[in-house]
Amino acid sequence: MRLHFTAILIIILQQINRIFTQSIPISPCPKIFQYRFDGTEWYGILSVRNTDFAEALQIKVTLSMRGKPTTSYLGEIELLSRGQFHSNVPVLYKIKFPKTHFPPKLLHVTANNHVICVGQSDLSIFVTQIQLEHTRKFTFIGDDEPSDILPGHAQFSATLMEDEEEDDDDIAFLSTDTKFSAEHLP
Repeated sequence: MRLHFTAILIIILQQINRIFTQSIPISPCPKIFQYRFDGTEWYGILSVRNTDFAEALQIKVTLSMRGKPTTSYLGEIELLSRGQFHSNVPVLYKIKFPKTHFPPKLLHVTANNHVICVGQSDLSIFVTQIQLEHTRKFTFIGDDEPSDILPGHAQFSATLMEDEEEDDDDIAFLSTDTKFSAEHLP
């Protein structure tokens, strides 16, 4: 009797574990993107090396989630690296996700239109794709210029693309396209 109870308990615990671990995605590129949980919500940390400081660093992150978003907030990309940038040091970003019970899956990341990470989409009858963009323009200041004036500009936009697997058409619905500029803080 004790053996049967133990076997049933193990099977139940395995099923519960599958339910919870299935919804928490694993990063397809752990050296570039990692999922984090701060106790209240999920977010991602993105690490990108910018090899050419002569041009702006444009980041595009595409996420996939089951179903429709329950809020108009689609997430955003926040620049974490502040101050001076060097070619060997990665630029860090915080990827804020839409408010859902589980984080969306990472589909792909591009830096200046070069794909640096590719993942797999969620499998469901209805899948929502969210594309977040961030552009960081680098401005260099000469040695003779004051260091308290560090101009920097960032643009952010979020686009919601809904796609039902039942239809063969690829239709993209533009839900929001928000852009803002931010000043660089030393």
